[in-house]
Order: sequence, then structure tokens, then C-alpha cells
Amino acid sequence: MTTAHEILQAAAGHMNDRAATYDKPAGERSMGATVRAFEAVTGIKITETQGWLFMAVLKAVRSQQGAYRADSFEDGAAYFALAGEAAAAQPVLQQADAMPDGDGLIPWHGGECPVAGSVRVGVRLRCGQEGFSRNFRWDHRGINGDIVAYKVVG
Repeated sequence: MTTAHEILQAAAGHMNDRAATYDKPAGERSMGATVRAFEAVTGIKITETQGWLFMAVLKAVRSQQGAYRADSFEDGAAYFALAGEAAAAQPVLQQADAMPDGDGLIPWHGGECPVAGSVRVGVRLRCGQEGFSRNFRWDHRGINGDIVAYKVVG
């Protein structure tokens, strides 16, 4: 019988193997380059988190095709963990509408600040003015100074 702990341990083992194979202490971390290449080929921008999530979904679909294969569940667990790692490293919250527009700006509809306090962002205000700062008011008051789009710049 295979337990959840055994699947997770196997996933961790695969990640350690990939660290040795790709000669990186943290393990194989190719998703950043992969999503940039995907954007260059298709023009579609996705985040690193979304790239890892895509791979986890691929493994979930494969787990439903044919006989049981531990590989689908082990790799799926590893990909989902990598998605979590990437999401934790992103200063921007994962939002349903957090896909950048043609200018690389993410639409903003007001609410709690979506970035860590030390993160520098570029913003577009309701009046059309754009600027960079670390300290903006993120709520919406129906005034020209409301942030309507942003992007992380450092």
C-alpha cells in the first residue's frame, strides 16, 4: 500500500535527484525560463506559479488515464510544491484578474495592498498619470488618485 507520506517522500526524492542532475543546490528550477520562452513563442504571459500549476494539472489528468502510475502522483506533488514556492516568492497576490495588460500592468479594483510594503511598484492612477513608489494608497475613493493598475518594479 502506498501512503500519502510515501508519495511525498518520493516527490522529495525526485526533487533531490533533479538537483544532482541539473547541478543546482536548490534543485532544477527551469520554470522561470520556460514561461519566458512560452511568452516569446505565443505572446501569452503566465507567471512561474501558473507554469508549475500547469504541470501539476497535467499530472492530475495523466493520473486519470490508464492504470495507476505512482509517477503521476509523485511528480504532481512536487510540481504543486514548486508552485507554492513560486507563489510565496512572488510579492503580488494571486488574483483571478492579475494578468498584466499590454503595458505589463495588472488591473486593480481597490482593496488591501497586493504587494509587500518594501516592494517598489509602478502604478497608473485613475487620472491617467503613472509613477513609481513604495507608498501608495490602495483603496478606492472614486478620485483621480485611485490606483487602477500596477506592476512590480523592484
